[in-house]
Amino acid sequence: MAGVNSSFTMNGGKITGNTATANGGGVTVVNGGRFEMTGGEISGNQCDWGGGVAVIGKDSTFTMSGGAVLSDNKTLSDESVNHASDVFAKKGGTVITKDAAETESGNRFDGFEMT
Repeated sequence: MAGVNSSFTMNGGKITGNTATANGGGVTVVNGGRFEMTGGEISGNQCDWGGGVAVIGKDSTFTMSGGAVLSDNKTLSDESVNHASDVFAKKGGTVITKDAAETESGNRFDGFEMT
């Protein structure tokens, strides 16, 4: 989601089996974008930063709720540095999880508010 202030709502389905060379193997949220995941699954994706979802920038937001699941995503970066397998946020990106949303371990949240 690279468009300024773009938005995407995922109510079901799967984002799986993708590889990226930089941020967000499954989804990248930048430039004030808003990604709301109320259901479905993001799994089996990989990249350097945030195998499942990367949230970058002050006004960029990723919200997980309901039956949404992130699992089995991988980082391709040096294993000695945690670059987050499922969700990675930097430069003020915001991640909100509520209800029954699930993420596996390995998430890194850098410089943002988690509620």
